[in-house]
Amino acid sequence: MSSKRDTTESVRLGSDGKLHRRFKKVYPNGDIYDCEFSDGKPNGRGIYTSNEMTYIGGFHRGLFHGDAEVKWTNEENQIIKTFEGTYAKGLINGQGEMIWYQDEQVTKTYNGEFLNNQFHGNGECVIKDQEVQKGMFVSGKLHCEDGYIRCDCTGDEYRGPLRFGKKHGVGGNYKYKSGGMYVGEFRFDEMHGLGTRYYVDGTYFRGGFANNSINGNGCMVFNNPLDDKEKYVGELVNGIFHGNGTLIFRKNSKYQNFVGEFKAGLFHKGTLLFRDKSTYDGSFQKGLFEGIGTRTWASGSYFEGLWKNGMMVEGKYHDSFNNSTYVGSFLRGKKHGRGKELWKGKEGSSFFDPIMGWKHEIGTFCKYSGEYENGFCHGKGIFSAPDSRYYEGQWCRNKPHGQGKMLMMVGSTSSLYRPKVYDGEWTHGVKDGRGTLTFSDGSAKDVTFKNGHKYGGLKVDS
Repeated sequence: MSSKRDTTESVRLGSDGKLHRRFKKVYPNGDIYDCEFSDGKPNGRGIYTSNEMTYIGGFHRGLFHGDAEVKWTNEENQIIKTFEGTYAKGLINGQGEMIWYQDEQVTKTYNGEFLNNQFHGNGECVIKDQEVQKGMFVSGKLHCEDGYIRCDCTGDEYRGPLRFGKKHGVGGNYKYKSGGMYVGEFRFDEMHGLGTRYYVDGTYFRGGFANNSINGNGCMVFNNPLDDKEKYVGELVNGIFHGNGTLIFRKNSKYQNFVGEFKAGLFHKGTLLFRDKSTYDGSFQKGLFEGIGTRTWASGSYFEGLWKNGMMVEGKYHDSFNNSTYVGSFLRGKKHGRGKELWKGKEGSSFFDPIMGWKHEIGTFCKYSGEYENGFCHGKGIFSAPDSRYYEGQWCRNKPHGQGKMLMMVGSTSSLYRPKVYDGEWTHGVKDGRGTLTFSDGSAKDVTFKNGHKYGGLKVDS
């Protein structure tokens, strides 16, 4: 302090029966001490005033000491902070209340214990429109096992361990105003470690957390009636299924479960079991069958091969109802393009094929090789049976149509004049138009058919 500019002295009789001398000293920098002095230093009750603060309270050997009331002001003489409590050795120490102001409005309040001008001990700090903090403070920060924080901007609340102002430790409880709760480990203010996240609809996740989100292995149980999922056990990244896991569906879903790999919350590679016991085993893209995979239906039919956007593209399809096997390409889930198909009879019985309607003996088969369109034999192709019958030519929706040649059943070789081959025009599966008949004896004759009948002649069976 500078040398004294002005000094005023007064005397009072203290409760101790002694006279106490009080001085009011004004210094060149504007500081004012109005208090009792001892050995040239403020000692006892008094007032200290400067350009920035006013202190009313006790002094000891020149330092603030004891109960006091203090206010701090800015250059416009507006109050920016007040304190009411105890000092020791020039610093705030002990119980007290400190209030911060801005534009004459309270912005922050702390009520509790102090140590060397910092929050230290049990206390409560209220930051207007931001946060409420309760618990044990160390060096100005919440640091305890059972602290409390409420975020005013969201209404969320936290109870549990804190380390220097950050949520940190085991057993924290974070409650969301919107509903739901997290109970578990925190690390440096983030959910991290093992914990349980409860959601408003009753859904909950128990498992690993990192970076303030669900990350790691765990179990999620769904309780939303609008969601067809029931339970997920496996890996998650940022709260989304990602990695290996098992997803179980509710009974109202067409799916029963999926076991395999997830990517960004969707099936990526694995086995999907449907409610009707059919399955798909293979790759997915954006949740749809894509890549190599095998689809097996409850009927026993199956497809194995290439998929795209959930549709068969190319591969092998077995139809259990017709006991047929198709190998070739598909379009929008139907046979389309080049392909081959083979039909077999049921074990121990003859059968009629669904294309030509021919009867085939026990243990035999028939086949088609050629073009398909929209699920039908369509374009050019050949249909053949093991007894040498065949049709080769043009097709329309599973029927000979256009130009084609058929080797027909000839019966006994002694029937020299039985038609054996017809090479000509067809309409929707019957001979219709010009053609040539070749007989069993090798002779041939040009003929004209109308709806399967020769002009002026007998119907020729195929």
